[in-house]
Amino acid sequence: MEDESADLTARNEVVSSIIDALVQGDFEGVIAAAPSSRIGARDMKLAVANYGRTLVRPPLGWLEEIDYVRIQAAEPVAWSVVAPLFTAQEGESDLSLELTLVASSEGRYEARIDDIHVL
Repeated sequence: MEDESADLTARNEVVSSIIDALVQGDFEGVIAAAPSSRIGARDMKLAVANYGRTLVRPPLGWLEEIDYVRIQAAEPVAWSVVAPLFTAQEGESDLSLELTLVASSEGRYEARIDDIHVL
């Protein structure tokens, strides 16, 4: 992707859509959007349930909290991502979403959920 701003926007859109599905409890929807994930819907649901708090949509400005690290020598371009999750009880929580984004030929990103866990 040539335009860095458009690239960041594309990555943020994928991460945001996955977090929206998590907040809605649509773990099967997350897997449908990221079928090559390392963990399944049941494991995601269990991780959130074990944390014992209610996920909520992140506040404005939260996109700056996402940690993107480009995976060197990956072809196509790929990013390791850690995104904070937010709860009704504590705001930004210790729970994080870890995923890998891989660029597709259409200028989009395909996601693979690597884990949901406490940092």
